[in-house]
Amino acid sequence: MKFKIITIFPAVCRAYLDEAMLKRAQDSGAAEIKTYDLRAWTDDNHHTVDDAPYGGGAGMIMKLEPFYKAVQELKVESSKLKVKEPLRGEIKRKIVLLSAKGKTWNQELAREYSKLDEVILICGRYEGVDERIKEFIDEEISIGDYVLTGGELGALVMVDSIVRLLPGVLG
Repeated sequence: MKFKIITIFPAVCRAYLDEAMLKRAQDSGAAEIKTYDLRAWTDDNHHTVDDAPYGGGAGMIMKLEPFYKAVQELKVESSKLKVKEPLRGEIKRKIVLLSAKGKTWNQELAREYSKLDEVILICGRYEGVDERIKEFIDEEISIGDYVLTGGELGALVMVDSIVRLLPGVLG
């Protein structure tokens, strides 16, 4: 199973992903977990990922464009890999935005997701992500009834709860 985490803090995620059960799952090939720096898909010299909300208001929101470019590129990357396995059908994939407004994550969802081929996790920050993102995600997920600084912890909770359900991971 493949996980792709899009974040502005990939090192924060890697610190957790490169230890204990998750490291063993990756080493054994049961899971492939990659982190991607959203700033790689920006066009300006400062690698800007945030902007003032359209129509005004307090705080900053994350721009849609870098996320859109990232997801499109990662989907193409996965499609190219699929060519090596021509007998399989389409990639079973979910594109998820981690958000305090999303559906609450639970064990039933973890079981459902463990049957997928790939999960692309979008980690928001600031006051959220441009609402147009909902046009190209499959689901908005929250890990609880509280607000976190960003989506990274939620992404890690999801990955951890799914990976432990994969065959051969826990022994």
